Amino acid sequence: MKKIIKLIKFIEKEKRLPHYREVLQGLGIKREIMPLPIFIQLEPTTRCNLNCVMCTRSKMNPSRLNQDLSLEKFKHILREIPTVKKIKLQGMGEPLLTRDLWKITQYGILKKKKFTTIINGTLVNKENVDLILKNFVEVNISLDTANPENYLQIRRMNFFNKVVENLKLLVQRKKELKLNTRIFINSVISHLNYREIDALIELAKNCGVNGIGFVEVENWKTPLERDYEEERKFVQQARQFSEEIQRKILLKKGIESLEIGFLSSEKRKLKCRWPFDSCFITVDGFVTPCCIRMDPEVFNFGNIFETPFKEIWNSKKYQEFRETMIKNLPNPICDNCPD
Repeated sequence: MKKIIKLIKFIEKEKRLPHYREVLQGLGIKREIMPLPIFIQLEPTTRCNLNCVMCTRSKMNPSRLNQDLSLEKFKHILREIPTVKKIKLQGMGEPLLTRDLWKITQYGILKKKKFTTIINGTLVNKENVDLILKNFVEVNISLDTANPENYLQIRRMNFFNKVVENLKLLVQRKKELKLNTRIFINSVISHLNYREIDALIELAKNCGVNGIGFVEVENWKTPLERDYEEERKFVQQARQFSEEIQRKILLKKGIESLEIGFLSSEKRKLKCRWPFDSCFITVDGFVTPCCIRMDPEVFNFGNIFETPFKEIWNSKKYQEFRETMIKNLPNPICDNCPD
C-alpha cells in the first residue's frame, strides 16, 4: 500500500509515469549492472568567495582550484548521459561564481532538464535574483547559524545580515513573479551549533522560505586519507549529541508549519542508493561515488571527458563497488559513512 501511495504522489508531482530507472529506485532494487541515471550532481566550479573553517577546499590539489565548467563541456555531459532529468549544481565552489552558469542552465532547460543548487547566499542580488528563481526549481541557502557572531567565526566573513536580506529578496521576488521555485535553508548541525536549531527554524519562518533541512555533520574524509583521524575526532564529538539533535528536530517537525528535513548520522552503506541511481561529476569530469566522496584523487571510476559514460557506469570497477554495497563487503570509501 505504501508503494502505491508513493506512486500516486510521484505521478501527481511529476505529471507523468515513472521511468524504469525510477521504478527500480522506488522498489529498492540494487544490481551490479544498472540503467543510466536520471539524476546527477555536477560540480560547476571550484572557485569560492568564502573560506569556511570546516571546508576541505583549502586542501584540494592546487591544480584543481578555480576551474569552471564550460557550456561545451556541459553539452558533452548531456550527450553522454541522455537519460538525466534532474541536475544538482554544487561541489567544492560557490555555484553563482560559475562563468557559464546561465548559459548552462538555460541550455539545460531547453533540453527539459531541471536544476537544483546549494549556494552560500552572499552573491544574490537584484540583477541575478530573477535568473536564479527561473532557472532553478529548488534553491538551498547554506546557513549553519542564526547568530551574526557565530557566522563570522564559521564563514570568516561578515555576511550574515546580507544573507538574511538575500533570502528575503528571493522569497519576495518569487511571490512577485508567481513562481513555484522552492527555497530552503540548509544547515549542518554539530556539537557546536545544535543549541541554535530552534533559532534557525524561527529565522526560516521569518524569511518566508519553504523549509529548512538539517544534516548532522559528515566526515568527507575516508581512512585512505591522512587527515581522516583528525576529522573523525570532530565528528565523534558531534555524535555525543546525536540523540539531543534528533529529539529537537523531530519535536519541531510535528508542530511547525514549514517543511523540516533531517538527515541523521546513522550508518548509510546498506541503505545508500548513490552508486545505483546517481553519481557525482567533478568540474574536470571525474565520476565519483557521491557528494561526500567527491575527491577524484582518493577514488574515481573514470573521466567522462576521456571515456564514454556508458563504459564508466557499468564498468568492472563500478560493478565491484556496487557489489560491496549489496553484500556489505569491505569498502573503505563507504564503510564508515557518515563518520
